[in-house]
Amino acid sequence: MATLLRARGGELPTPAAILKRVQARMAAVCEDSPTNRFLYSRTNVIEELDTNNKLKKRTVKTYIVQQIQGLPQSKLLVVDGRPLNAAEQRWHVADEQRLHRTLTEDKAPDYAKPKPWLTDDVLERFTFTVTGRTNRMRRSVVMLEFQPRADAPNRNMTDRIVNKISGAVWVDERDAEIVRLDLKMTEPVKFWGGILGQLDRFEWTLWRRRSALGPWFNESSSGMVQIRKLFTSTRFRISEEAFNFRRL
Repeated sequence: MATLLRARGGELPTPAAILKRVQARMAAVCEDSPTNRFLYSRTNVIEELDTNNKLKKRTVKTYIVQQIQGLPQSKLLVVDGRPLNAAEQRWHVADEQRLHRTLTEDKAPDYAKPKPWLTDDVLERFTFTVTGRTNRMRRSVVMLEFQPRADAPNRNMTDRIVNKISGAVWVDERDAEIVRLDLKMTEPVKFWGGILGQLDRFEWTLWRRRSALGPWFNESSSGMVQIRKLFTSTRFRISEEAFNFRRL
């Protein structure tokens, strides 16, 4: 298949060439501009499943998202059809930031300054291979697969999870934007030696799309997470969808 795609689309670029363009694109999007501000809505559905994959609990959240300098800034508005008041909205924002600080062990992150997430540190953790070229919505897309490196740094909880993830990424060749991202854990990850539990399964697929206004945004995503605490295993099926993209 890769040979056929290469013949149709010409010689494939190297992983380094593709990823450098993606990094440069992210850096450009993060630069401030009066027109680099957009608004859209997002729904988040979390379904808790039992060991037989039967539904135990379902939670639906609705967010309003401001995308400023490429960074989505979400505000939770509605939970299971109930609008939240201002105090509840502030509490949820603070709670999400506390979780972010715990996972990254960053005690003072600057949420006001967008930064590209695809850093050299992230890229150096994986080995990338270009596998072919295809089309999505009449646009040329190049495909890469990646595997974690054995010598990747292991400094905090986030590192321990990232170092067990492999997957694939599809990149729009014209805009150097990520079109699709697939993530999958290669093996379970224990928290505090297993005392606080274990992440048994993590699978995630993200789809991105170029809006009619030009900028790209996260259109939809879905995945499965399985967590074990002592003798109890809980599964979560998660999906998100964005809509009503407009200029802020």
